[in-house]
Amino acid sequence: NYYLLRPGEYTLAASKKGYHPLEHRITVADEKSQTVSLLMEKLPGKVTVRVHEAEHPSIPIEPAQIFIDDEPTGVAPLQSVEVKPGWRRFDIRANNYQDLQTKVLIEGGDVSQSFDFGLVPAWADVTIRSVPPGAIVRIDGNKHGKTPIQLALPAGAHDVEISANRYKTWQTRILVEAN
Repeated sequence: NYYLLRPGEYTLAASKKGYHPLEHRITVADEKSQTVSLLMEKLPGKVTVRVHEAEHPSIPIEPAQIFIDDEPTGVAPLQSVEVKPGWRRFDIRANNYQDLQTKVLIEGGDVSQSFDFGLVPAWADVTIRSVPPGAIVRIDGNKHGKTPIQLALPAGAHDVEISANRYKTWQTRILVEAN
């Protein structure tokens, strides 16, 4: 818009829903025409984040750490956290799950947005049986119980040892792939 003003000092104030209020001092000189350009800054958005198992949306993962643009933001579930508008990088980490990194467009302007993220397990269920049953099971040197046993093991290589009285100890290395 154009306005006719006398030379002097003025305070320009502007407000718009979803934006920070603007207040700016301007000086009007004797020049015939002056232009003042101002930019209003959007308010942050309100973000709610839920985290669940990738194949099972009804199974929440709590706690899952949430980082936005490399800043620790909180633990899932997050409720109405203020986030700057624009593209933001979300990093979500939880024990026994693969980390998730994704970019999300935050609308800002005090608008509420909800996001549901599914994490892929970083473990697999492993069942160990022996003949005779009741043998002691050690995984990576740690005792886990007696056979038959079902364990949730993290993905990766593991040293397995099964031993029983009057029997030769059996050792092997297994590779666990996540579900």
